[in-house]
Amino acid sequence: MSHARTPTTCCRYHCCKSNILPSRHHEGEVDATPASSSCWPCYCAHDRVLGLVCRPFCVSTSGIGIRVPSHDFMTLWLSFRWCLMPKAHEHCRLLPTSGPGDGFMSSAFQTKLKGNELYGRNQPEFVAYGSVVSIKSQVVGVGLLHSHADLYPEAMGQQQQITTYPYKDSNNLFRVKRQEPQGEQDLPLGEDEPLVFVRSGDRLRLEHVNTRRNLHSHPLQAPVTTRHRQVTAYGNDGIGDANDEWTIVVYDGTVGDRIRTLATTFRLIHGFAGGDCDLHTDGVPLPKWGHEQGEVTCKPFGHDPSSSFAEQTLWNVESHSNPRLPEVSTSNIAPGFFASVLELHRVMFRVNNALKPKEGEVTSQPWEWPLNVKGQKFTGWGENDLRVVLLGNAILMWGCLGVGLVFLLLLFVDAALRQRGIAETAVEVPGKAEAKSACCWLAVGWLLHYGPFFLMGRVLYFHHYMPALFLSTMLAAIVLDYLAGVLQRALALGAWARTVFVGALVVAAVGSFFLFAPLSYGMVGPLAQYQGLEWLPSWELAAPLHAQPAPSEQATVAP
Repeated sequence: MSHARTPTTCCRYHCCKSNILPSRHHEGEVDATPASSSCWPCYCAHDRVLGLVCRPFCVSTSGIGIRVPSHDFMTLWLSFRWCLMPKAHEHCRLLPTSGPGDGFMSSAFQTKLKGNELYGRNQPEFVAYGSVVSIKSQVVGVGLLHSHADLYPEAMGQQQQITTYPYKDSNNLFRVKRQEPQGEQDLPLGEDEPLVFVRSGDRLRLEHVNTRRNLHSHPLQAPVTTRHRQVTAYGNDGIGDANDEWTIVVYDGTVGDRIRTLATTFRLIHGFAGGDCDLHTDGVPLPKWGHEQGEVTCKPFGHDPSSSFAEQTLWNVESHSNPRLPEVSTSNIAPGFFASVLELHRVMFRVNNALKPKEGEVTSQPWEWPLNVKGQKFTGWGENDLRVVLLGNAILMWGCLGVGLVFLLLLFVDAALRQRGIAETAVEVPGKAEAKSACCWLAVGWLLHYGPFFLMGRVLYFHHYMPALFLSTMLAAIVLDYLAGVLQRALALGAWARTVFVGALVVAAVGSFFLFAPLSYGMVGPLAQYQGLEWLPSWELAAPLHAQPAPSEQATVAP
């Protein structure tokens, strides 16, 4: 193996090539010497930078392809992952305040966000009849039980809509009413009457505070999840019918357990409408007539109530007010660091996957990204506007795509030669094992970042390809570095040949940057002035903008 240091953009590949790390020699043996201390700054800096700027798959695939002795592999891998933990810790430490997306997080998580109404808030500990509560779904990213004055369409009965909504407002509040054992009306609780706490197994009603209508279900099918029953708000001034009755059942509890604010998880079971069913939501958005809020249904469970258990049927009380009850601190239920990190990722996954394109919004498809078919315009496109577009550097992107295809061709040829027992030539052997291993893992990382977008139903933009492009660029650098070495040895050229080759690549990269710089830093003046940069008609750099620029995802996506 050649021990000369050669330029590459992959720090770990460079460490391996310069023998900072244990490496595979051309005889096929693995050096059993543990990694030297000089390697650690490289690894720690590499992982730290990746952890700050990249997504988890990119970091998790980083360095796996480096060949090390088995007794060192787990130690090294765990150490690299530990270097990334400060990223998550700093996220939680530097962003402790409330924001518009709080409602996507669990009630317990919100108790640690400064400025949130649950932060440091004292509330009654146990729910009693007459309490006004907001009820939170246990499904991450879904939100609170909600109603408003709008009705379902005429074909769906035209009763008041019940939805889930991730933001806090007064339409999330319900009053807990006690059910008369033999009748349809709730028992009034006067100021002089003793308090009655809500317990598991109680039959109760939930009255929407703003509209005075009760949570209700009946045999009509739900608007989206048609195998479930419809849930509405029904009645006038708190008076409805028998289909307003619900039984509260504490999950993993016993009959008679009290309902603790924030802490108790429960089901709401409807006992009429032709059979029992659970109050259910999984965040499926309603059509525009429902403001694209989450659908709430009643999920039938037949004759076995326990068979209906699912996260989508579990709820908890989030906010609670009752002037007749003493208040206590609820800050002791805040989740720990690792639980918070896990919840953040679950919420981000769910909420981002549910994003849909807005009317007239410019989006793109995954197959267009490596080909650099079209960009994403962020500004107006008149001659008096400062015009900014996110478009890939054509030389870089098409070059990386071409080198990637060359790599696949080399893999195919190498496999065919091995199958036929044809020996490798002397010019191929040095550095081949390391380059092949590193490129294969970078290809896996690229596929992990690019492939899933073909399966996603969410709105997609060109910038989603950037992490995959990062890996594609590293792969191209390693392939070109290896090919340069092969050509140098095959033609018996001196070190100057590699220098000229690398210099030409640098000149091409820097020149292409300045060539396309106006796309990123802003174009001004006549549109025709930039006609020469429009290498593909689909870029439309010199054409007026017909569609609105894509709005920032930051306004829509939860933290």
